[in-house]
Amino acid sequence: MSALIGQALSPFRSLRIVAMHLVLNASLVVAGSYWLLVPEARIWQLAFSGISALLIVCLFLWLHSGTLVYAARKDFRDAFSFKPVRWVSLFLGLTILVWLMFQFTAVSGSQWQIGGYLYSKAPSWLRPTRGSIAYVHGVRYFLSIMTWCVLPGLILPVTAARVVGGKLKTALRAILSWNYWLALAGTTFLGVWVVKALLAWTPGTTLHQQTGGLVVRLVIVYLAATAAWLLTVGLLGYFVAPSEEF
Repeated sequence: MSALIGQALSPFRSLRIVAMHLVLNASLVVAGSYWLLVPEARIWQLAFSGISALLIVCLFLWLHSGTLVYAARKDFRDAFSFKPVRWVSLFLGLTILVWLMFQFTAVSGSQWQIGGYLYSKAPSWLRPTRGSIAYVHGVRYFLSIMTWCVLPGLILPVTAARVVGGKLKTALRAILSWNYWLALAGTTFLGVWVVKALLAWTPGTTLHQQTGGLVVRLVIVYLAATAAWLLTVGLLGYFVAPSEEF
């Protein structure tokens, strides 16, 4: 377990990796926000919009595929070299993951109906006195865990194995390891539930206090989300061993 923790922390030992994520991820968010404002009334504007979107996506894939490779190999030059096949593997994996997460998110809109149905079918000794609300909360927690922990936990090792050139059996080794799921639960707690709690918290009573609190919370949220992702990448690097060079 100590080796796993050390590997999960390995991305933080490279100041270049940490700096790249802090700067480039923020830059990508800003660039994406400005991209939404690009007009599309003329041909050149459409072309500029398409090229800009492609550059943003490529930079995102380069950064995160490179970080996955670095976590597994500890070779900075190789990790961030120009190898688009890694970008394609990451893009396909993230596309599948996001699509599945959206499916579970869509189902969460019916949590009241699902909870009410389960309550109506449950035997009397499994029906809380406060009604179906307990089942609704149970469905909500189940869908939340599936969306933010189980699905990423299943898809990310396979994606990481393809990105770094490892065999798929290394992904299976991660999925079948209780250490992996325990560590992933910790990074999910930091990157999802702590972030949600900070965003929902509104300290201060005056507008000035609330504005200042919002700025501080956004900075903390960004740092927490970045830390959670780097820990997850380090965790994946522990289990995914490369077998060949691209």
